[in-house]
Amino acid sequence: METTERPSFNRTLSPGQPANDTAVERYTRVINTFVPWLLIILGCVFNVFVILGMRTKHFRSLSTSVYMISGAVNDLFGLPILLVPHWLYLNYPEAITRREGSDYLCKFFQFYGWGQADVGIIVTTAMTADRAYVIVRPLARADLMKRAKRMIIGVVSLVVVKDLHFLFSSRIVGLERKDRLCDVFPPSRTYEIFFQKAWPWIHASFLAACFVVMLASNSIVIHHVRMNRHGKQITSNHVSSDDADTSTVSYSQNPRPSLGNIWSSVKNSRRRSSAAGVRSTDSHLQEATMTVHSNNYGKITGQVTRMLLAESFTLILLTFPFSVHLIVTSTIEDLHTDPEKNRINALVFSIVFYMLYANKCVNFLVYCLAGQRFRQAIVKDVLQINRCRKSGSRNRSGSVWYIEKTERSESIVSFKNPSCDYQRQEKSEMNAI
Repeated sequence: METTERPSFNRTLSPGQPANDTAVERYTRVINTFVPWLLIILGCVFNVFVILGMRTKHFRSLSTSVYMISGAVNDLFGLPILLVPHWLYLNYPEAITRREGSDYLCKFFQFYGWGQADVGIIVTTAMTADRAYVIVRPLARADLMKRAKRMIIGVVSLVVVKDLHFLFSSRIVGLERKDRLCDVFPPSRTYEIFFQKAWPWIHASFLAACFVVMLASNSIVIHHVRMNRHGKQITSNHVSSDDADTSTVSYSQNPRPSLGNIWSSVKNSRRRSSAAGVRSTDSHLQEATMTVHSNNYGKITGQVTRMLLAESFTLILLTFPFSVHLIVTSTIEDLHTDPEKNRINALVFSIVFYMLYANKCVNFLVYCLAGQRFRQAIVKDVLQINRCRKSGSRNRSGSVWYIEKTERSESIVSFKNPSCDYQRQEKSEMNAI
C-alpha cells in the first residue's frame, strides 16, 4: 500500500545488477526473469486449445461451454496485456517512460488487471452454480445457453462497478520500487482509509463468498456423481435398454462398435420385433437413436462435471494466497521503507502474483486430466489425428450407421463423413438371416 506521496519521475537508476545482492533478491530476479514468459507462452497456447475444444460437437451444445470459453478468452488476452509490461519494468525499469501521462497507462493496467482476475473467479463460480442448479432442477424449462450469456454480461457489469475506483487512484511507481510497475496512491485521506482498511477485507469477502458458493455447488455435484456412479444417467432413466432397437445407431460420441456387434444387435432386435408384431421399424430406429444420444449426453455431462470440480478446487488453491498477501501487507506500515521487509515482500509478492496468473494457464491441463471426452475432442477434432483413416467397420465421422435391406443381401452403409473428402459406399455384405 502507498500514501498520497507521488513517485519521483526525475530520478534515474542504473538497471545494472547490484554488487551486494542478497539471496532473496537473486531468487526474486530469477523468478521475474523467466516465469512471466513461461506463463505467457503456455497460457496462450493452452487457452486457444480450450476454446477450440469447447467448440467441438462434444461440448458446444452445453451451457458450460459458454462459461469455459468466456474464461479462456479472458485469460488469453489478460496474460500478454498484463505480464509483458510487468516483465519489462522488473528487468529493464528505465525502459518505461515516466511522465505525467504514464499514470493513464497505469490506471488501465490496474483496472483491467483486477477486473480480469475477478471475472475469471466469478465465471468459474457462476459455472459451478449453474451446473448444480441443473442437477437440482433437471426439468426446469429454460434456455441454458441464453442464460449463460446473460450471466456473463452480468458478471462483467458487476466487476466494472467493483473495480472502478482503480481508474481514479492508480499511478506509476518510482524506480525504487522493485515489485511492480503500478500501485494505488490515494488522492485523499478518506480514500486512503478506505483502501488500506476496508478494501482488503471487501476483496477477501468477495473471494470468500465465491468460494462458499463453489464449495456448496460442488457438494451438490459430488452428491450427484455418487448417486449416479453405477451408470445411472439423468436423461436415459425412462428408456429401457431391452426395448431399444439398435438397427440405427449414432456413434458421434460413443466408442465405435465392431461390425459383428452391430449385426448381433440387429438380429436380436428383429427377433423381438417379430415376436411382438406390433412395433414398426421407424419406432425402433427412433428409440435406438434416442437411447444412444441419451447415454452420450449423460457421459458428456459427467465428464464436464469432473472437469468443473477440478477447475474449482484449482482456482481456490492458486488465488487464495494473493488475497492473504493483500490483507497482511495492509497491516505493515514500513513495508516499503524497511529494506529487509521490502526485499522479502518483493519475493512473496512475485510468488503469489504468478500463482494468480498460473491459474489462467492450468485449466487446459486440468481439463485434460479430468475429462477423457475433452482429450478425445482435442486429439481427434482439433488436431485431426486419425480423423479420416479408413479402418474396417469403424466410423470416426460421427455419421449414422443404418441397415439397408435388398432382395439378395443386407448391407451396412454410412453417410458421407463431413470432415473428409471421401464417401464410403458399401461397407460389407452379409448373408440374409
